[in-house]
Amino acid sequence: MIIKRHAWKKWEVSLKNLKTSAGNRYKLTRKLLNHPISETKIFISKKNAIKQFKKWLK
Repeated sequence: MIIKRHAWKKWEVSLKNLKTSAGNRYKLTRKLLNHPISETKIFISKKNAIKQFKKWLK
């Protein structure tokens, strides 16, 4: 699991590897600190998950 925080937007972004019977899935979550707001996306491709992870940290 990877967790990073955006420098000034107060977002916490995490990437988790989920193992299922269908194969690996990657769960990407972006959470606004101090608020119950979050956005979650599930990816089949690790490449696409990391691409979105980096995009959210820009």
